[in-house]
Amino acid sequence: MTDAAAMRVLFWNVAVGGDRRLPLLERVDADLLLLAEVSLSSSRYWTQRWAGKYDCAAALELVDSPQDRPRGAMIASRWPLRAARAISDLPRPERGLVAETDHPGGQLSLIAWSAPNATGDGRAAKQQGYSAVHAELATLQPLVVAGVDTNTWDDPPLGSPPAELDPDWEPEQTFCGREPAHGLQDALRVVLDRDRPRSDLVRAVRPHGPLAATYIRRPAGRPTRIINRPGMAFGLDRMDRIYASPTIEVAACETFYHEAIDAGSDHALVLADLRIPSDSRRATARSGLRG
Repeated sequence: MTDAAAMRVLFWNVAVGGDRRLPLLERVDADLLLLAEVSLSSSRYWTQRWAGKYDCAAALELVDSPQDRPRGAMIASRWPLRAARAISDLPRPERGLVAETDHPGGQLSLIAWSAPNATGDGRAAKQQGYSAVHAELATLQPLVVAGVDTNTWDDPPLGSPPAELDPDWEPEQTFCGREPAHGLQDALRVVLDRDRPRSDLVRAVRPHGPLAATYIRRPAGRPTRIINRPGMAFGLDRMDRIYASPTIEVAACETFYHEAIDAGSDHALVLADLRIPSDSRRATARSGLRG
């Protein structure tokens, strides 16, 4: 991207990693790669392979995991990373990674995180994860860019009534909803909300959501189906999202499901073109961010 204030951000739950993912990752040629569920071997191989192009950090290099075959978050940046750390209060700290970098447009805080699965890890663990990331975001200086596998089912189109909060699921609901408590903007939702005809088309086809499909959920052994009714336990979901501070401009955002599945993952790849406007750069400089 020729604009020094612009950046292309990729988020992808790569589902372990391996050589099949590399052609797609490298063809995109993003400035920031926020990756989820990367094996230790893949994170080490990719770090070596990308030396001189990306500065890399992997959560599995920072914390031990009790899992037999752990998968952790990874961040790769065209600009040097610093202060990389796992999110310690997560049920599985290796699943969340925070780092900072100096983008030409301003200093950035970066997050890659994959939320627990309530079916496998339990509702309490999932909500604990959301609470931990809420708390982490509250400590970060602007500007923030986050890639998240939300593992959420709820993604109402524009014009849908706000969902009633359920105390058992409130941390997740307030993170993923239309007006999230963390204050970041959902890049794809920004793009669709300002393109009313496109949003209306999505709502006409999928009145209960999602805005896009990044994962197809189904019971084990059942065929893939689209169930377009509220409360159903399988169908299309937009689990994978890129979030950014409200002062960061969202130029474009798109999901790439078929390409990602063909490369061996079970989640879509999400891409966003973002830009840090000059007034945000001045405000960041005045705030005296740590360097």
